[in-house]
Amino acid sequence: MNEDIERMIDGYNDLRERCLALAKEAGGERMGHDAWLRYALREDDITLRYTVDGIQCSGHAFTTQTQSNEWFCFTILWADLTGEGVRLGV
Repeated sequence: MNEDIERMIDGYNDLRERCLALAKEAGGERMGHDAWLRYALREDDITLRYTVDGIQCSGHAFTTQTQSNEWFCFTILWADLTGEGVRLGV
């Protein structure tokens, strides 16, 4: 049972890492209006939620530009995660 829990946590962390990498690609286009935060985002800032369209990534990131935590929310489409198509969306 502990191994199953560890595998689930590892899978979640791997997905969070993959979403962060995809979000930062191409100048942050997948992040929409939150693209300016792409350099401030860290993996542990992101909470993932599964949606019909893809993985919603949201949370707060501290940025020195505003000296505060800034809210962000964007979606990584299933097509982008699986490599099936080049659709960008928020």
